[in-house]
Amino acid sequence: MKKRLILILLSLFFIVSISSCKKNIEEITSTYTDIDNTDFIHYDNYEYEIPKSDNPNGIKVIYDLNNGFKFESKTNMENKILRPNTIPKKIASTFVDWYMDKELNNVFDFDKEIDKETTIYAKYETDYTLLTNYVSNKSIYSSIMVKSIFSDPKMSSSYYESCGSGVIISANENYIYCLTNNHVIYKPDTYKYSEYYIYDCYNNTYDGHVLYNDNKYDLALLYFSKRDNKGNINDNLAPISFSKDLPKQNEKLITLSNPKKIMNVIIYGEYLELKSFKNDKDNLDKSNIDFKVISHSGEIEDGASGSMLLDSNLNLVGINFATQLNSKNEFVYSYAIPYYKIIEFINNYISQK
Repeated sequence: MKKRLILILLSLFFIVSISSCKKNIEEITSTYTDIDNTDFIHYDNYEYEIPKSDNPNGIKVIYDLNNGFKFESKTNMENKILRPNTIPKKIASTFVDWYMDKELNNVFDFDKEIDKETTIYAKYETDYTLLTNYVSNKSIYSSIMVKSIFSDPKMSSSYYESCGSGVIISANENYIYCLTNNHVIYKPDTYKYSEYYIYDCYNNTYDGHVLYNDNKYDLALLYFSKRDNKGNINDNLAPISFSKDLPKQNEKLITLSNPKKIMNVIIYGEYLELKSFKNDKDNLDKSNIDFKVISHSGEIEDGASGSMLLDSNLNLVGINFATQLNSKNEFVYSYAIPYYKIIEFINNYISQK
């Protein structure tokens, strides 16, 4: 069973709960020497035909496709923005029109002359039934569950087990690499031995190994063999792609996790804002975050620590790690580590290799 750790906030009426698990402090096994310099960060590619201007001195125009990609062009000889002939595409969405504001309240007038650099934004209507199908048939192959087992034969209470979630971020010929929270793999000093097991979306089991972990990010990088513990290889497992931007206000976000060992649960919420996070002073060795984190309205449960938080383009925008509760122990919002801090954590690992 997963244990919930309550973090007391100094602000009135609120408490924070972290899904408590474990941290690895054992030496990396000799298997590490077989791992190559894998690129851990991936981005989706997208091609789009941008109108070509006949004005070499035209004003810069940015077409923000709102699907994770932006393209640049210039105004024409009349200093007007050219309307693209190609309709932009977004997963499970229908293009509506081009807008002049990022809040998507005002349709852009292509007959209007401009006198300064301008960005126009694509607006879509999303089919959430279809989006759920995309998550179930694409993103699910990047989702994992992490089981941590700690033991000491000399102790009367010699066995402890906890579970969290995680996300596959990279793979090479032999190994798959994944992320979860540091507090998911944290080993108490009271236990001598630690074992980690990875479960893919099909519930196949793999031996997990910790490469790198840091309580200041509450993140851990693990790897496991492509061959599961029955000797089989599942070729469907795939790395997730990273986002390049924070979501817009109230943008739909998706959590894919394994709460209470229930596999492949999809939860929708909305992006709220970046917020400061108050750490539990008694558990700083597990989680000691000093940067602003994503707050969102998707309610995550025990076992969702380390789970992927996806933007509406199904790119990784964060790793869930905690929830905010009020004085009545009711859910308020969830916290996630932003994608750029995840990249920073990975770069720290690479720089120490």
